[in-house]
Amino acid sequence: MGVNFTAFRIFKVARLLRLLKTSENLQMLLYTLYQAMGNIFNVLLLFALQLFVFAIAGMNLFGDLSLDPDTQINSDVNFKTFYSSCMVLFRASTGESWNAIMHDQIRQNKTNKSYDKLIMTQVFWLLYTFVGFFIYVNVLIAVIFYEYEKAYE
Repeated sequence: MGVNFTAFRIFKVARLLRLLKTSENLQMLLYTLYQAMGNIFNVLLLFALQLFVFAIAGMNLFGDLSLDPDTQINSDVNFKTFYSSCMVLFRASTGESWNAIMHDQIRQNKTNKSYDKLIMTQVFWLLYTFVGFFIYVNVLIAVIFYEYEKAYE
């Protein structure tokens, strides 16, 4: 005797659709997101452009650092290729241990006696964090809030 779980899933989806029909606030939020899609897409394109620029700059500044599995700069987190640079910067834009990566890069630059790159490392990471995290998150929230106000009127 088997139980058909697909029927239970259909009931869950039907319950969600019924909730969408009855809740005016939820309809307003979905309408706001629908209206803001164009502006959200523009903000995401601007973020992608910023990611591209900083990935190229990171490859030029930090592409020659050696990989060490005991530090943050390893085979997964490095600036050797464009793809890995983009992944590191995307990870850092979420706030995940960007400062540990920065400190390991500073430590390697001190070991290699690359004193000219020490300040550039700090400027790079602080500028990327400030622009990528604080400004873009606030702009995205502002776009959604603006569209919500328009929809509410």
